[in-house]
Amino acid sequence: MTMPAVLAAAATLSAEAVARELTQDERERIAHLVALELRDAETALFEWPDVDIPEAGTEFVDYCGWVNGRNAYGAYAGFVSFSVWLLVQEGTIIDMQIPAGPGSGGVPSLDALCVESGYGRS
Repeated sequence: MTMPAVLAAAATLSAEAVARELTQDERERIAHLVALELRDAETALFEWPDVDIPEAGTEFVDYCGWVNGRNAYGAYAGFVSFSVWLLVQEGTIIDMQIPAGPGSGGVPSLDALCVESGYGRS
């Protein structure tokens, strides 16, 4: 079943969410997805804000972070936002994907969406 189909089939329950850091495994999985859009993924720098994870039920969570990758000249280009959809079931992230596919990171509308969702970069 594809991620959109899983999301459509998921019964969304309103559950209390707990803010926590991503685990190392979750960071690696997200970095792998984001790396598909980077020129030099091995040298990418990430900033990982906490994520609000619902403790019960099945819910869709939009997560934003920041990545700084090298450009064609080998210099870091500056941090840009990325967004990842997380499918959370009973407090565990069971699936994730980049919502808009290639080219979704670092656009002003994505930055605004991330800030609006509570992921403002300090």
